[in-house]
Amino acid sequence: MNATLYYIGKPASAEVRTLQQHYCKQIGGFGRIEVVALMPKSVIAAQKQGAQAARESYTKTLLPHLKEGVNIALDERGRSMDSHRFSALIADQSVRFFIGGAYGLEPAFVARCQMALSLSPLTLSHDLARLVLLEQIYRGLTIAHNHPYHK
Repeated sequence: MNATLYYIGKPASAEVRTLQQHYCKQIGGFGRIEVVALMPKSVIAAQKQGAQAARESYTKTLLPHLKEGVNIALDERGRSMDSHRFSALIADQSVRFFIGGAYGLEPAFVARCQMALSLSPLTLSHDLARLVLLEQIYRGLTIAHNHPYHK
């Protein structure tokens, strides 16, 4: 598995970065993962204009990163799945995950992805959503490789 997690936001705090690095290291035993924070000045300016302008700026920022393979948008209206189905989805794939900013993602961007995924019906902070996603990627890879972590 080769994956990249793109998110709209500032780089993680030292505490979150430590946890991210932990899961990225764990994932490294099974595949490659990169976590990319994107927060250009255009997004900062658009967020001051309101929700729609912000979502449009997220789309403009994330669109160049849509590539062949599996593109998954994290969205509150997305599909939920258990860890075994998630494992089957990401195993042996080139996957890109997209997390929008404070106002979420435009439906038009989500529609360009192969799937929209909801991590939980609860609202999670962006930092926590990234950590949950990274843990689930690691869990999914351990399932695919019959490693005992997931049990």
